[in-house]
Amino acid sequence: MRDLLVEKYGFAKERTKILLNNEATRKGILAGWDWLIASAKPGDQVVFFYSGHGTRIKERVPGSHPGGFESALCP
Repeated sequence: MRDLLVEKYGFAKERTKILLNNEATRKGILAGWDWLIASAKPGDQVVFFYSGHGTRIKERVPGSHPGGFESALCP
């Protein structure tokens, strides 16, 4: 995915981040989000790509999600 973003779409390699295996923890993912948000400027295109498992959990705020469930990542 990084190669595609860099080679085909012109993203700067140094402005990409990959979390693998033991880095892809809750803490690591949240730190990655912080890095992504802090480095984004108006007009930037931001890509978040996740390859892993997800789940659905009962919505925390009734009526806030269609079907009554929220989606979540499972690191």
